Amino acid sequence: RVLRGGHLPSEPARLAQASMVMRGARPGATLKLVSPVGSLVATPSPTFRWEPVAGATTYRLQLADAAGQVVFSRDVDGVSFALPAAVVLRPDESYAWQVETSGPGGTRIANFSEFGIVAPALAAQLAAARPAADAPVADRVRYAALLEALGLVEEARGWWKALAGERAGEP
Repeated sequence: RVLRGGHLPSEPARLAQASMVMRGARPGATLKLVSPVGSLVATPSPTFRWEPVAGATTYRLQLADAAGQVVFSRDVDGVSFALPAAVVLRPDESYAWQVETSGPGGTRIANFSEFGIVAPALAAQLAAARPAADAPVADRVRYAALLEALGLVEEARGWWKALAGERAGEP
């Protein structure tokens, strides 16, 4: 779902992550996408990540725009891929991505998810609100919570991880 103008959906509690199970795949033969999954991203060149499938050596990554037109497709060795700088995704638009591979016995295993690129106005507001690296913990916590509330889950996760690392001995 496209979030135009950086506005939050009116009913965020109704949003949910979805997955798909392909017929013919053996039990346990699944492909789990890690990021971006059902969230917004601040960069027009995100890095795609997924978990490895036992026995898979190559994965097929495809990226499509909201109209269903494939804008990028490539075979990838490994479980992450940074979108090349030459492929720039449009702000304030939604995209779908799919990863496909062959599992045990040659079965096709695939999964897909959607994500959106933040609108330029929201990106500018986030840049202005971003605390300095040496800012007080409360300011960095506030910023991480803001990112999460706006649906920028991956960016928020990075901030939370850094904050947790500073206080590794605390619950």
